Amino acid sequence: MSWVDLVIHSKGIKAIYGDHTPSLTGIDLHKVVFDYDRIHVTLVFDLPELPATLPAKWQKRECDVVQIEMDLIEISDLSARVWGSRTSTSIHMVESQGKLNVSVQSETGELSATADFASLQRISAYRSDVKRHR
Repeated sequence: MSWVDLVIHSKGIKAIYGDHTPSLTGIDLHKVVFDYDRIHVTLVFDLPELPATLPAKWQKRECDVVQIEMDLIEISDLSARVWGSRTSTSIHMVESQGKLNVSVQSETGELSATADFASLQRISAYRSDVKRHR
């Protein structure tokens, strides 16, 4: 089972990447947001690979990076060690006993969480020479 199968609202990834599931190894993690009111964590990151064929609107804008915003919802266990400088990061997801165990690791930091589920909130693309982060 791939990470896309563990994330709700992942139709966009499947539509854009087809049968190929993009790797979560070597991502560029831009943002981690802890929302204590709704007990969730938001991850914003760039995928390390483009789809074989870009959607027309991304081609028109000459996009060369795909960015994902994903929420880990109803967190029951969480630990984090702060990141230093920007380094290559990997996300690992596994389902166990009805929960989703998520590990985010880089050379300079790590986050592990147990969530009820993960939800894809946004998939977008941009040109790397005109970076914008939400």
